[in-house]
Amino acid sequence: MLVDFAGPDSKPDGNVVLDVFRNSGSVCWARERVAADPKDMGYRCDPGKHLPDVVREIHESCPWRKDPGVCRLCEGTPVAAPIKTTSTEMQETT
Repeated sequence: MLVDFAGPDSKPDGNVVLDVFRNSGSVCWARERVAADPKDMGYRCDPGKHLPDVVREIHESCPWRKDPGVCRLCEGTPVAAPIKTTSTEMQETT
């Protein structure tokens, strides 16, 4: 499954590689990344594992990050922990 949070305006300026950042054994989650080094073949994780830095980076722009348990991208990783909100944020959502 290819995850794209970059938007339609992003233009590659280099070698586009795939980073497989989560592998459930039957499904692999990947993102495209522009690599400056032509020898860069992208990152890979083992089955049943994930790449914490990549998951964390994607989570920063995830539209579901304020609703823990909704997004399956980070489910089961430390990134999926509920975000602590301030009382002001809680009032805005109620």
